[in-house]
Parts: sequence; C-alpha cells; structure tokens
Amino acid sequence: MRSLVMIHNKDRLRRNLTLFILLLPGILWVMMLIIIPQFQMFLDSFKYRPIYHKKGFTLKNYAYFFTNILYIKVFLRTLFAAVLTTFVSFLVCFPIAFYIAKVAKRELAQKIFILVIIPFWVSELIRTFSWMIILGDKGVINTFLMRLHLIKQPLSLLYNSFSVTVGLVYNYLLFMILPIYSTLEGMDNSLIEAAQDLGANRFNVFRKIIIPYSIPGIMSGSIMVFMLSIGTYIAPTLLGGKKEIWFTELIYNKFFKAMNWRLGSALAFTLLILTLLFIFSVIKITGLKLTDVIEED
Repeated sequence: MRSLVMIHNKDRLRRNLTLFILLLPGILWVMMLIIIPQFQMFLDSFKYRPIYHKKGFTLKNYAYFFTNILYIKVFLRTLFAAVLTTFVSFLVCFPIAFYIAKVAKRELAQKIFILVIIPFWVSELIRTFSWMIILGDKGVINTFLMRLHLIKQPLSLLYNSFSVTVGLVYNYLLFMILPIYSTLEGMDNSLIEAAQDLGANRFNVFRKIIIPYSIPGIMSGSIMVFMLSIGTYIAPTLLGGKKEIWFTELIYNKFFKAMNWRLGSALAFTLLILTLLFIFSVIKITGLKLTDVIEED
C-alpha cells in the first residue's frame, strides 16, 4: 500500500514538474515584459521629475491630475465616449449573436462567423486606415452620395466623435459578439417555447427571457469592449483628429513628447484605477457577481 502511494506521489510530482517546465517560458515572458515593467512604472509614478536629488515618494504626480480641470474634462469625455462605444456595440452585436446562436442553421452560422472574423486577420491600424478611406471627404460614402446628387458638399464624417465611435465599434465588435453568443448558445430553447405557449409575445419573450439570461455575456462583452475602447490610442488619434483628444493621447504625449515618464506613469495608473472602479460600480449596480462575468470570459 505504501509503495502504491509513493508511486502515485512520484507520478503527480512528475506531472507537476512537466507542467511547470512547459509553462516556464510563458511565465518568464509575462514577468519580463509585463509584470516587472508595470511594477517599475508604478514606482516611477510616485517620483517627482524636477527633484532628482531627493529620495522617497510623492503624490504630486497623482495630484496633478485631480487639480487639473482640463485633464479631468478629457478623462470624462473619454469615459463617455467609451461608454457610448460599448452601448452601440451592444446594439449592433446582440442581434448578430442571437441570430447565429438561435436562428441561423449551422452552415449559415459558420459563414457569418467567418465574415465577422475576417477583418481581424489584419491589424487594428489597417482597419482604422480603412475607415479613413471610407469616411473621408473624397471617400467612398461622400463620393457615392455626390454621384447620386444627394449632396452637393462632402459630409463631415471624419475627424469627429462619429468617426471615432464607428471605428471603435468595428474594431472591437468580435469581443462583444463572442460572449453573448456563448451565453445564448447554452440557453435551452424550451424556455422560449414555454413562454410563447403561455401567451407571451415576442417582445415579452425578448425582455423577460432572452435578455435576463444573456446578461452575464452582455456584461462580459461590455467590459472587454469598454476596457479596449478607453485604453486605445490608434483609432481616436487617426479618426478623431485634433478635436477629439483622448486621455490615452495625453498619456502618450507625457511619455514621448514631454519625456515626463513619471507624470505619464501616474496618469496611466490613474486611468487604470478609475476605469476599474467604474467597472466594479456597474457590476455592483446590476447585481451581478464578478465570478459570473469572469466565467463568461
């Protein structure tokens, strides 16, 4: 009996050692390129740039944000734009996810998935540039409308909040579709059939059965789209122009134009902390648990 236990322990130790060896390159990669640099940037955020000869930590970099009304306005504008992008993504993606999960046949659903995934075969930069071509004054939309004599002057579709929202929704729609689809795909169709047998119309079935069931997937997709939107740099810079300054652009300017890495680090972690507080507040308001959302991811 004791020999069997020893053999079992040796096998378990061998499996654990093999697993650790397989995971070691990934762990080192994450440690060297993500965790350690982030930790160093966090320490730098408590150092004040003009006073190099003094040691210790200071909160002046963080106080700079909370005492600068311009930075607060830019953050609130960025927060609102990210929330709007998330809401529009939900309106666009939920019907697609529902159709794939509950309406379309398997072959058609696979084709729709391919159409959704194909744009993600290229980089976010290329996808953003494509919208500049579509929305420009001499772009596809304006040229088409002018040739039909529907407009005389090009519409201002580029370098505004509209173009930024369109670009962000397009860039991150897959992150909204997949969690919602995963949730709806697991829903038993008998729930819908039972509600219809009891006299519920389509609107009530949608409001009382489908939406409540898919809330974990909706929240999971919304968190991913919101985090990606509020932390992105490419789309607001290219599609928003000088009128649409996002908080990430301020952080970039502090790092690479002002060369003030300490203030840039503080602004970056301020964005991270305020964003997490906003997400946890939304989860608390909706009555969900964080584990419910993480399971959908």
